[in-house]
Amino acid sequence: MSNQTYYKDGYDSTISNSHAWRTAENSCGYMLSYLKPTDRILDVGCGPGTITYDLAKYIPHGEIIGIEPTRELIEEAINNKSLDHEVQRGNVKFQEASAFQLPFQDETFDIVHAHQVIIHLSEPLKALKEMRRVLKKGGHLCFRDSEIRSALIYPEEYEDPISYYFEKIKSEFTSTIAASRAKHLTIKAGFIPENIINTTSTWCISNKNDRLWFSELYLKRLTKIKFQPDDKYDQVQLETAWKQWANDDYSWFVMLHGEIVAKKELES
Repeated sequence: MSNQTYYKDGYDSTISNSHAWRTAENSCGYMLSYLKPTDRILDVGCGPGTITYDLAKYIPHGEIIGIEPTRELIEEAINNKSLDHEVQRGNVKFQEASAFQLPFQDETFDIVHAHQVIIHLSEPLKALKEMRRVLKKGGHLCFRDSEIRSALIYPEEYEDPISYYFEKIKSEFTSTIAASRAKHLTIKAGFIPENIINTTSTWCISNKNDRLWFSELYLKRLTKIKFQPDDKYDQVQLETAWKQWANDDYSWFVMLHGEIVAKKELES
């Protein structure tokens, strides 16, 4: 978004590539029952567009617009060839825009969605108020964020280095309590408590194939981390920890996510 913090050093394909596995089914299951075939959806912080394209399958007679503040990410989403999206491309659009100043009129969208976006913003409440503004009366705000402090890493010898890795990759404004604060922020943004459904889900990475896949996502980002002489771990040590964890049959990784579905009241 403007004042982008997640891609704090500019566009980085190693980050966007690590997000490309996300789909509507594995990342948005909590909200799919609210979608109608004719809905108009805004996907805030769409990244490489995999979720955006997948959501389009649920609105064959509607439209979805994915936004990012980074032109390179928009181009990546437009040109995404990782899945067969040709059927859906007709009702999918992408444009460069800021979550803090959405270039849409009031009450434009039936659904406003954000996946792992609010967690990284410098002004999350400002963004949520904007998202509410462009939401139609009776429409739904849907967002999902991780609770970073909930991460469980086992065996214990990997806990400290892998936790340190996640500390190194987070942005200046990344919240470690994003799931916990989600309902609070939603109320502060103007939604009434009775219209908010707050649920949770988890990642549980345990079997070997999942461990190898999960670790590879993050190993690719190691070369982009800026290490300092006083860092507790260096690049080689973190790489070793990830690889050993991935190949240890005792290993698992668990993280909690908070999910919000908030309906905008019919009279506001």
